[in-house]
Amino acid sequence: CRPGVSEEIHAHLVERGLPVRPSELPGAPFDPQDLLQHMGHDKKVRRGQVRLVLLREIGDAFLCEDPDWEIVQSVVSGACAA
Repeated sequence: CRPGVSEEIHAHLVERGLPVRPSELPGAPFDPQDLLQHMGHDKKVRRGQVRLVLLREIGDAFLCEDPDWEIVQSVVSGACAA
């Protein structure tokens, strides 16, 4: 994403009173390993490979077919710790 996109999305969600951290969701706290395991059952999984929908820009999403799993694990763990 271009610089500032994530901040724009965050501000938009906060302005509307929507959760922006896993700790704000019902059922929190979440175990990162449980979330990662659940990701393996998502409808976007193909041939055992987790695929992610990511943003280039607001309104410009793409399907990432081969995400770096170490990065995914780090992001999920960090989000659960926040």
